[in-house]
Amino acid sequence: LGFVEASKYKDSIQRAIESMDSLTTMLLQNEEMSFSTLKIESQSVVELYKKTVASMADNAECVDVGSEDFEIAVDTRYFTMALKNLLENAIKYSPDKTAMFEAKDGVVSVLNKGEKLQKDISYYLGAFTKGDEARLSGGYGLGLSIVSKIVRKHGLELDYSYDEEFGLNRFFIDFNKKNA
Repeated sequence: LGFVEASKYKDSIQRAIESMDSLTTMLLQNEEMSFSTLKIESQSVVELYKKTVASMADNAECVDVGSEDFEIAVDTRYFTMALKNLLENAIKYSPDKTAMFEAKDGVVSVLNKGEKLQKDISYYLGAFTKGDEARLSGGYGLGLSIVSKIVRKHGLELDYSYDEEFGLNRFFIDFNKKNA
């Protein structure tokens, strides 16, 4: 954008370009899952989490809330992408802008404080689907769709629960229920 002199339009143009780049990347990731072949390898779930957090923005606030390490058989590239999407969503939609990670008893969870989802989780797993509150923020409604495709490609399911007592959303993947 060097050709655009410092003006009131330069920042606006820059944001539009970044937005288009982000949307294009997410659309390609979404489509890629339809025909990709997974390269499955055994991974430490805690190391995968650490690798994912290291790939995120420096200001990303992620907290491991007491994980037990165990091995998971996943495609590192895709599962890192799924975990990153879950963590970024948790940060984005939490009032304290913090995501919590937990790995315990074969279940990988990403949690955040906030309101309970207004609809069943299946509604949010479709492409370009956002809740009413999310419509006011950035994004395209592709994150959970991509996560769901990656998780299903691994023979797993993305599940959701809400803890009324603590006001916590929990998105989780139970590796004990892996389909063949």
